[in-house]
Amino acid sequence: MIKLQLAQKTHLADNIWSFKFTCETPIIWTAGQFVKLGLPHPHTDEEGTTRFFTIAAASYEEQITVCTRITQTSFKQALAGLPIGGPIELIDAPAGDFIWRPSPQPHIFAAQGIGITPFYAIIKDRIHRQLPVNATLIYAHQPGTQAVFQQELTDWSKTDPTLKLKLQTEYITVDQIAQLYPDLTEHTVYVSGPKSLTKLCLPPNNLPMARFKQDNFPGYAAANY
Repeated sequence: MIKLQLAQKTHLADNIWSFKFTCETPIIWTAGQFVKLGLPHPHTDEEGTTRFFTIAAASYEEQITVCTRITQTSFKQALAGLPIGGPIELIDAPAGDFIWRPSPQPHIFAAQGIGITPFYAIIKDRIHRQLPVNATLIYAHQPGTQAVFQQELTDWSKTDPTLKLKLQTEYITVDQIAQLYPDLTEHTVYVSGPKSLTKLCLPPNNLPMARFKQDNFPGYAAANY
């Protein structure tokens, strides 16, 4: 277990905040991976003192950043109230295989709400290393709210012609992706959001499972992404 310290917290949109942590011990991760954090606090509810978070930062930044919706759970309230310099525990080393994989096919990135975080880290890392993103990002956010990271993503899409950005306020559906991409089987699809898009791998779409990657956010219903 490694101790982290809160260096910065930023309101992003609606009830979504980012938290940036420093650590005296170097931590290495690949963009798109997640960590398990622990935050002991009084009056803990049944959801406990730990949570999994995607790292919303590229490794060159050397600081672990997480983004989350602040709900009424005791953990999220304790996180929101953590003062600058306050400690949090890194329980497990960064892990996960929802990372950039070279592919001869163009990528489709489908992000629902807070599910944008792994894509944000992946794209940021590619841009920093001056490597092509080679993807279309379909990013759905809740109506009446600003899309998190919208300005940076828009700027990156102007910088890198291989990154195309599609913002919308409707939930991403299997039918939408199938209609947008009649040649779907010629793509590699990354999904960060509700599990329903796994149906892309079933008839009549038949996307090969080898070209489908899913990043699930535990505890988030479709309407709460």
